[in-house]
Amino acid sequence: MNKKFDIKKVALISSSHFFHDIYTSFLSTMLPLLINKFQITLFLSSFLDVARKIPTLFNPLFGLTADKMKIEYFVIFCPAFTAISMSLIGIANSYAGLIILLMLSGISNALFHISTPVLIKRYSGKNTATGMSYFMLFGESARTLGPILIAFILLHFGLERSYIVMPIGIITSVVLYMKLKKMVPKEKVSKKEKITKPIKEAKKFIPFFISVGGFIIFRAGIKLVLTLFLTVFLTKKGLSLWISGVFLSILQFSGAISSFASGYISDKIGYKNMLLLTALFTPLFTWFISISNNTFLIPVLLLPVGFFIFSPGPVILGLVQDLKSEYPAFINSIYMTLNFCISSLLVIIVGYSGDKLGLETTIVIFSALSLFSIPFVFLIHKYHNP
Repeated sequence: MNKKFDIKKVALISSSHFFHDIYTSFLSTMLPLLINKFQITLFLSSFLDVARKIPTLFNPLFGLTADKMKIEYFVIFCPAFTAISMSLIGIANSYAGLIILLMLSGISNALFHISTPVLIKRYSGKNTATGMSYFMLFGESARTLGPILIAFILLHFGLERSYIVMPIGIITSVVLYMKLKKMVPKEKVSKKEKITKPIKEAKKFIPFFISVGGFIIFRAGIKLVLTLFLTVFLTKKGLSLWISGVFLSILQFSGAISSFASGYISDKIGYKNMLLLTALFTPLFTWFISISNNTFLIPVLLLPVGFFIFSPGPVILGLVQDLKSEYPAFINSIYMTLNFCISSLLVIIVGYSGDKLGLETTIVIFSALSLFSIPFVFLIHKYHNP
């Protein structure tokens, strides 16, 4: 591992995160039109998010594969694959076809997010959290621009022509190939090692992952209702799809700032204090959104909400990459599997609650539940790097 922070390489890997994740951010903005097209409930629409996360169940297998391969190639080709599958959502002629496209995008999404943090760690030296902040900044920036981009396409060209944005991802992969192929190490990783060794090593981190899982469980619900279902929530309040998409971009923009700042702040005040701050302030601002009668006060509230719901991302990702392991991709895959499995379960619950109780009440419930993440911050601190 490099001892110095290599800003050029960190920026290059992070930029790939931007052009990849701009496509994964489309679903939330497209959701109101998809609900109308296929006449589905919020409960059924929550399975669309689950569909793109199903491949993450195979993350440990992907992680073992990545540790035995030159992971730069995953970074190169995944943006094009994700772009193709997500851009074709608009022309899907059935709910089943929609599920298949989202599952295909989920495969490339899983491979991409297993591989890229390992490279960020490699080129960040001792400042892992700062490196992850750059990585997360570009990812959240993509989710800031993505809703506006796809809302513009939907407004001017319609749902069925969402494929117009496909070339951006394909061109990205071509450029990444030209740049990243020079960074691919010449030496080959041994493929003879038994699978039992990385699994045995991972067992010592079980208490840490249980602690992280507990933290995520109590925060995932409020994050999902304010990201995946925000445009549905706002269009039901009478706002247009375009304005709803702009409001979602405001939330993601705040998240982009948070993702960059939280890693740096964490390196200064300690990750435990950073996680405690997010756990305390998240429910306060999300509760204000649920009780606000002034629709145009919501974007003001979304700024602090975005900051606090996204800030744990680079911090926890940095902690995972700092675990003392010979198999960083495999260890990262365990975290990604845990994260996505929890969010897949929670999104179904959130969707069901939205149908039965309304999204306003759902926000209140999951805001309150997020307070229960606080005890797990202390457990994470206790079990990190046993």
